[in-house]
Amino acid sequence: MNNVDKKDPREILRRTLHIDQEIKALQQEQAQLEESLSSLQSFDYEKPIVQSSGGRGSVEALAIQVADGKDRIARRIGQLIAAKDEARELIAKLPEGAEHNVLVQRYILLHSWEQTAVELGYSYRHVTRLHGEALRQLREIMSLNVL
Repeated sequence: MNNVDKKDPREILRRTLHIDQEIKALQQEQAQLEESLSSLQSFDYEKPIVQSSGGRGSVEALAIQVADGKDRIARRIGQLIAAKDEARELIAKLPEGAEHNVLVQRYILLHSWEQTAVELGYSYRHVTRLHGEALRQLREIMSLNVL
């Protein structure tokens, strides 16, 4: 039994709503770290080290800090991608149809309810009903998997 079978479907799906934004922010942070690292690479190692300036020791410490930051970002992006994959796996448990399509639009493509309604050709109210029905079906599927 995997993680999907142990949680409320709403909890799993809700987490996806901000994943892409967080990944984008982390990628920007990573770009800044890489820029910092490239400025370190322009350090002139031929010049004598002046004790008061911190010398190579501070440059090396900063390079280690940048590398640690990049590792932290990579781990977090991996966690976020895993959370989105968990939502995909959950949605895949639904049979193809309107309910499935609503969940894909909302939680994978990250469309608003209004965008989802327009994309699928339904009213806003019908989309919310389909969403509720999809959640009900997922709860039922998940309870059967636990037994």
